[in-house]
Amino acid sequence: MRIKDASACQDSEFLLKPVAPALVAGAPFLPLAGGPYGFSRLLVTLLDGDAPVAMEQLSVRQLAEWRADLNPALLEKFDSRLTALTAPRPPMTIPGRAMPLGFGRPMVMGIVNITPDSFSDGGRFSDVNAALEHGQALIDAGADILDIGGESTRPGAKSVWEEEERQRIVPVIEGLAKSGAVLSVDTRKASVMEAALEAGAHIINDISA
Repeated sequence: MRIKDASACQDSEFLLKPVAPALVAGAPFLPLAGGPYGFSRLLVTLLDGDAPVAMEQLSVRQLAEWRADLNPALLEKFDSRLTALTAPRPPMTIPGRAMPLGFGRPMVMGIVNITPDSFSDGGRFSDVNAALEHGQALIDAGADILDIGGESTRPGAKSVWEEEERQRIVPVIEGLAKSGAVLSVDTRKASVMEAALEAGAHIINDISA
């Protein structure tokens, strides 16, 4: 069934997925989140609740004609999703910083893992002073955000007790907060999130969400 032949119901919704980056200069494309990158093709899936009803892949050139065939209820839902996908994102206001964090360019995130078993740097910065020096080096190298973690989430890693995770990250966050950097905390635990925010973190990076 084609999407235009489907009837809208209360649970109807669209899932939009860009599938072709706009790499060819002058080719029709739509911006992704209003930024410098865009897409020239779109995978459109019509859902009834969580169940896919119909799916079509369209070029940006085809969209105007395709939209014209949708019934009004589906058209309204589609346009709402497309606007959410393409509209510019407002800057993120960071407490204590005069300049908000904009999304007009890619942001560089530096990783500070205070863990013995992370993929890339496990055990290298377990000491607070070593972690602080590493964080400052990342800032000096141009990192926009520092992501601080006290528990590895790699496959097979052992879970860390909440108090131990707090003890690992809070002194590092407190130290790096004085640098004026934007700080993110990588944790899955609510109590650790609260402690990190109180210590000066600005962003929660919860991979379990």
